[in-house]
Amino acid sequence: MRIRIALLCLCLALIPSIAPAEPCGNPAAECPTTRGFYRLALPEGAEGLVPGVIYLHGWGSSSAALMRNKPMLAALAARGYALIA
Repeated sequence: MRIRIALLCLCLALIPSIAPAEPCGNPAAECPTTRGFYRLALPEGAEGLVPGVIYLHGWGSSSAALMRNKPMLAALAARGYALIA
């Protein structure tokens, strides 16, 4: 339980640093931030706020590799979820 609370606090602390410099949503493009970048795949036809899954890929992978995982993207999009990696 303490690990979950610690992860939640970490995520909340990072929110200001992940605000995009410009609108994003193309999974092939990097969305720049003040501390790096992320990629965002939105479900087709998404308007306004949509639920999302933040995928922490770790050091051995990349956000570009995750965006090539078409079965995962399709499963998330079919349920109306965005993927943030």
